Formats: sequence, C-alpha cells, structure tokens
Amino acid sequence: MNNEFPLKISLQVQKVIDIIENKKMSYEQYTNLFNNTSGNETITEEEREMLIDKLVIKLRTLYPKQASRLLGNKSGKPQIFLEEVLTEITKEFDWSNNKHKWGYVKAGGDMFRKEHEGGFHLSWYISYKGIDDWNIGISYKQKSVDKDPYIQVSKRLVDKNSNVEPNIKEYSIGDRLLAVQDFREHLLEHCPLK
Repeated sequence: MNNEFPLKISLQVQKVIDIIENKKMSYEQYTNLFNNTSGNETITEEEREMLIDKLVIKLRTLYPKQASRLLGNKSGKPQIFLEEVLTEITKEFDWSNNKHKWGYVKAGGDMFRKEHEGGFHLSWYISYKGIDDWNIGISYKQKSVDKDPYIQVSKRLVDKNSNVEPNIKEYSIGDRLLAVQDFREHLLEHCPLK
C-alpha cells in the first residue's frame, strides 16, 4: 500500500479521508465511496490512489468476505506469482525427490492465526526439502492489510540437532526478480538439475 501523501491535498479529498478514518460506515457506504472515488475525474490520480488504498484497507479489515467480492480474492496475486516461479523452477530443477511431497503453492500456517497471535494477512509459499535436509523456500507475505507485502527467501537446515542459523532475506515486491534469483541460487546448492 502506498502511504505517501501528495504535497497538496484538496479540501474535498481531506474531508473524505477524515470520513474514512473516523466514521464507521456500512459495507454499502464504503462500496459507494469506493465506486465514486474510482470514477471521480475532479481529483488527481495521486489523490484517487491514496483514497482507494485507504478504502481497501477499511473494506478488507471491517468486511473481509464482502471485500473479496468487490476487490477480488486477496490471495490471487501471491498464488499467481508463486505458480509462475514454480513453473519456471521445475523446468530447470528435478523436484521428484522433494521430501515435502507437494509440488504446488501452499498456504502458510501463519495466515490462519489471528494477527495478535502472530498471524499474517497473506502467507503463501513453495518449498523444496532435499535429501540433505536443507529446506529452500520462497514466500509471498503481508503482515496486515495496512502493511506492504513482501517476498521472503529462506534456506534452513531442518535437523533438530543443527545449530546452523537460517538464512532469511526479505525483498520488496518490486525486487521480486532478485528474490527469485536468490531462491534459484539456493536451489543450485541443494536440488539436482534436470
């Protein structure tokens, strides 16, 4: 989410921001405001983007089920991204010995816990665990609706007697190609090529 404000915000837009942030509205009222904002040609593109970001956060937070109908499935982008990564990676690497036994995009368990219990708004991943017990993973995560999503690449030795620290790096969505390259380089060390 883009939380940067333009230098000048019109009085009209500031009033709408105050309403979004301070007034509890029904789903229908938020939806009407969202639709009116999307088609409003009297405000700047930056103002429109800012208002839509604020409305998306409110809708996803207060009315998550209904928001999915209006805004689409929150997990669509992460799943598509990771499916594309998996398709490309499995062209090059042999995942037949993957000890995880799944070769598809999986929902992270932290997405099923409440936020105050350490849960995430979004958490999807693919991973490879080789015969050497190294686990290589790439995840698409978002802590909460109002936080920016990110990509996490991890490499850890999955052995209860190991004292090797996991290698975990986080990348912005804009740096997804670097994240995929990092994931690929870890696989080169532990996953056979086709």
